[in-house]
Amino acid sequence: MDHKKFLIVLFLSFLIISCNNSTEPEPTINSPINNNFYPVALNHEWEYSTTDKIEYYDTLGNIKNTEVLNLGNTIVRIEALKDNLGNSYKNLIRFESFKVTQPNQKDKTWFEKKDDGLYIVAFQHVSTSQTTIRKINRGGKYMNMDVLKRINLFLDFNLYNKTRNNLILIWGRTRKVLNYPIEVGNYWNDYNIPFYKNRSVETKEKININGNIYTVYKIGAFGDDIDFELNDYISIKYGLVMREVLADSVAILAPNSDDILGFAKMRRISKLVRRNF
Repeated sequence: MDHKKFLIVLFLSFLIISCNNSTEPEPTINSPINNNFYPVALNHEWEYSTTDKIEYYDTLGNIKNTEVLNLGNTIVRIEALKDNLGNSYKNLIRFESFKVTQPNQKDKTWFEKKDDGLYIVAFQHVSTSQTTIRKINRGGKYMNMDVLKRINLFLDFNLYNKTRNNLILIWGRTRKVLNYPIEVGNYWNDYNIPFYKNRSVETKEKININGNIYTVYKIGAFGDDIDFELNDYISIKYGLVMREVLADSVAILAPNSDDILGFAKMRRISKLVRRNF
């Protein structure tokens, strides 16, 4: 082999090795995507920072003051891919979530992955020493702040009360939380109780989260009984990177009472600050 041919072969060898070892790039808005599913793998871990911005109304409907609350960081982790619940539910994916400051108090949710989507099967929310949250009363006239405070960072967006320790609640009918493949225009029914809620993939866009650019699908929620806006921003490579909840005319209730003390506009936003993959 002459000198020139040797250099060409050497260059091609380096090129092939480089391509095989490279990290898969984040898909762009217009690029084809071969795997439009949520990134589910054992020990995948996400950390989110959550803040509340609350604007309080006076009696004339003007904003009288604003409060910004830092709710701290939450870890979400996939702890099992083949978990079982009794004899009826096999090979479930178990997500666990906890506050960084309370690592021993974990909420758990079990999902089932099917060809057409990701379904929630059961959940377990730990008890806390905080004031008990009353049941959702959808017959009331106003959305209240307590309801919005139940929102966690699982994909199921579960607003039910916290359960007693070690009590696992299984849904009577599994709920689809993501429709596969994830594509703009897809919509599906999430659940009917405590209110009727559908979800839809509205746009594919790029967002900047703490200096990282993600290509995401914006998934919204809609329904006749929903009086707040929920948006999830999901990357098919990195999962949920941001969640925002927007609500206006939110009732502020007196402690352990249904008496309304006033109204406010609320924006809760959770952003991904760390991931381990």
